Amino acid sequence: MRWYKYFLDIGVMVGVMILSWACYPRKKSAKLPPPVPFELEKLLLEDVRYFEFTDVLEFERDGVSFQMQLVPEGEFIRGSPFQDDERPVRKVYLHSYYIDRYEVTNQQYRAFLRAVKRYGHRYCHPEERRRFGDRKDHFPGRKGVITSLPSDYFTSPRYNQYPVVMVDWYDAYAYANWLGNRLPSEAEWEKAARGKFGQRYPWGNALPTARTARYRANVPEGELPLLPVDALSEGRSPYKVYQMAGNVLEWVFDYYSADYYKHSPLKNPINRRRAPYRSARGGGYVHTREEITSTYRFYFSPLERLPYLGFRTIRLLKE
Repeated sequence: MRWYKYFLDIGVMVGVMILSWACYPRKKSAKLPPPVPFELEKLLLEDVRYFEFTDVLEFERDGVSFQMQLVPEGEFIRGSPFQDDERPVRKVYLHSYYIDRYEVTNQQYRAFLRAVKRYGHRYCHPEERRRFGDRKDHFPGRKGVITSLPSDYFTSPRYNQYPVVMVDWYDAYAYANWLGNRLPSEAEWEKAARGKFGQRYPWGNALPTARTARYRANVPEGELPLLPVDALSEGRSPYKVYQMAGNVLEWVFDYYSADYYKHSPLKNPINRRRAPYRSARGGGYVHTREEITSTYRFYFSPLERLPYLGFRTIRLLKE
């Protein structure tokens, strides 16, 4: 009888364990949501900040600080259907690079001028040196005077963190060369402004407001039209780059060609084919909301200097 009682006890224990397992509350397996229809997906993405990268390059030179944001390698959507010279819309692959978080400031540009004074014109574009020799001083403005802005706009410390303007393409090239950088190509500028997925403005597809961009509709009458380069954080691009819509236009490296997008390479495009004009992007405080999109293309003589035209630079991780 002892063996019978032994097996009976084991049976009771097993039964209790099975009953406990059956009655124990368990989470239901999560069901995947159904795929979002394409048209609805476009609607949902309309005002989304897609990716925000935090990789930052910070350094000092001549007592002045610089901050650059990483734009990782990969494809992005270039162009738009709205203007002839923005077509066709295509995916373009770019290498990794850093881009200035802010537009180049008066303080940073003054440091460059001190280097020119010490070392001469070694940073200048060869074409500029052929045309002007050592006569060009790179000082902003026409004949050293910045019209339509305060007379001390460039020299006063109170405007240190405002964007340098009234500089031509050759000035911007030499400044970038001084830092070991270069001007961004149109494609590099556009990807940093709109991200990977082709949004219309740096912050998304919503129309600009006074909280996201400085443009013609929101410049207070009688006030300085320019803003400090670190203003309007709500208007940052997906890569946390400031003021890529409005405030000041920005020189880029490329020669301008209206049909370049139709035949440009789809990997690291940059238009080096000689032409009368150089490109600029981003729009300034004098432009409309249609002209400050991330795709709108401007062009000027490389010697043009305007009170709403500045620049920023990039540093390549690999060429």
